[in-house]
Amino acid sequence: ASSRVQMSAPHYKLIISDLDGTLLDDAKNVAPRTVKALKHITEKHSVLMVLASGRASYLIEPTAVQLADATDCYLIAYNGAVGFAMNIDKRQQIFCSALPPADLGHIMDVCTARGLALNIYLPDKVNMKDTPENRPLAELYSEMTGATYNFVESYDQLKGVTTPKCLIICKTESMCDTLMEEMTTLFPQLSVVKSNCKTPQKELYFVEFLQSGVDKGWALKQICQHLQISLDDTLAFGDAENDLSMLRTAGRSICMANGAQVCKDASHKVSQFTNNEDAVARELEEIFCVPSE
Repeated sequence: ASSRVQMSAPHYKLIISDLDGTLLDDAKNVAPRTVKALKHITEKHSVLMVLASGRASYLIEPTAVQLADATDCYLIAYNGAVGFAMNIDKRQQIFCSALPPADLGHIMDVCTARGLALNIYLPDKVNMKDTPENRPLAELYSEMTGATYNFVESYDQLKGVTTPKCLIICKTESMCDTLMEEMTTLFPQLSVVKSNCKTPQKELYFVEFLQSGVDKGWALKQICQHLQISLDDTLAFGDAENDLSMLRTAGRSICMANGAQVCKDASHKVSQFTNNEDAVARELEEIFCVPSE
């Protein structure tokens, strides 16, 4: 990890945080302590808040609602592919990066041939081929994320659609790691990212496909360019492999105690607390000298 020199609070102009495993506890809630800290920081220091997730934008919105008493938020969805303005600005799209249709078609063909469960994201719904093997994975994904599905008989029905990303659902991390190696080799022209979703009882792992160069770090650069904020003035929180580029790009980065080792190694600081112990709130309180009452 890099130097851990603490910077003065007014230095930061933008906070960016991952959701699952970071800002949210395992029950998918934002702690009241976090809301209180962010309310103090955004009011006293005029710091902007960005929520960055692999989720679709409509699945990030409930977290933005939980934070509404504290601050309006910018959104980065689909692991960096799409960025949205604050709610007060009608969630106007700031940037959008789509998967090339030819590459998407190739991914569909590979997944069909190998019987892999592929999520294809279209507005408001996730699309998947309807098979006896895919259905249980889709139901679990829906239960864990709130996503709604549209099932198709064949991926051919979706050839030519425009989507910011697609992903393969994996039951185990070892399966995910094996597929990550294979797909990175098979699709060198794309950004292939590992991510996950965990609850106290269940976990799923994902191999995600995005346009080349697209990830949360790239998206942070786009947001900063849009807002004319220096990357040096950004503070990032994350835990998983899909946060790695964001943690490396931000002026200062803090990884959760529950984070992946690669993220801990890349961050300026590793919190001693987990996402279930209000880690983000505790770190913000320390950095911005938030009063206890």
